[in-house]
Amino acid sequence: MMKFCLGALAALFVASGAHASPILIDFESVPPGSQMSYVESGVTFTTLTNSAFFRSETPAGTQGLLASDSLPFRADISGGATTVSVDLGDFASDAELLFLQAFDVFDNLLEQTLLPISSNFEGM
Repeated sequence: MMKFCLGALAALFVASGAHASPILIDFESVPPGSQMSYVESGVTFTTLTNSAFFRSETPAGTQGLLASDSLPFRADISGGATTVSVDLGDFASDAELLFLQAFDVFDNLLEQTLLPISSNFEGM
């Protein structure tokens, strides 16, 4: 069973426009308990199923969003972005495949990456 999916988004750096200031999302403000969506600094995180995610400490010791049972969720960035950085991690419970996909405003797939995680890997 997958214990940690696209879960630990420890940091998200967003710069939209030529002179925009970077935005760092550290997830410290996510309320305790399960969430179906969460908004911070113009970024809306939502689940793509009827399951929920919650704030948790990541393998790197930072706060992140944790999901179980292969729960995909998305981050919509208001105003767009020129650069996005995401930390993904795992808690060494089983082998799995972490994935990240980027779409434009018209839902066209721009880029994707798949990262196989071995069953003994714990980290970011």
